[in-house]
Amino acid sequence: GSEMCIRVRITRVTDKNFLVDNPSWSANGQYIYFTSNESGNWQVWRINTAGEELTQITYQGGYGAKESIDGKTLYFYKHQQEGLWQKTLTNDHKALISSDEKLLIKEFSRYAYISWQVFKDGIYFHSFSNGRSTINFKNFSSQNVQLIIEKDIEDIIYSQFSVSHDQKTLLILQGTAQSELLLLKQ
Repeated sequence: GSEMCIRVRITRVTDKNFLVDNPSWSANGQYIYFTSNESGNWQVWRINTAGEELTQITYQGGYGAKESIDGKTLYFYKHQQEGLWQKTLTNDHKALISSDEKLLIKEFSRYAYISWQVFKDGIYFHSFSNGRSTINFKNFSSQNVQLIIEKDIEDIIYSQFSVSHDQKTLLILQGTAQSELLLLKQ
């Protein structure tokens, strides 16, 4: 058989002297969000793809950030606190520092950090309570939380799921050690 060699250029974007976790892209693809303890606490930072314009985004704790589709809002959770938070984004650094963060989804479990997705009309997220595991949808316009599926906590313990681009199909990782994929269609 023929072998294909793809040449890539690897570029270090962040300083190798501080810890980095949970990278994600900005909506326009020009920035990378990541979590770092560079300031002494876990916070969300942003840097451009050239490794310049390093900016601290959160100041009261932040972890695992994702930007809204329109690029105007940042959603994130906190390492030591339940809930999903939001913060208005701006290019003005002073306004960014003073920009209030708000608790958007109190039911969001920080243990479900792997699986949450931002769409134009809302956020799909995972929650755990009373031995039950739920996948929910927070609608931005109505502010309502809609239950999508509820299972025993052991059935979706790892909380991994993915929603299709058209939001009509949900893929769930079910099980513990050796898992099964479940496909839910609308």
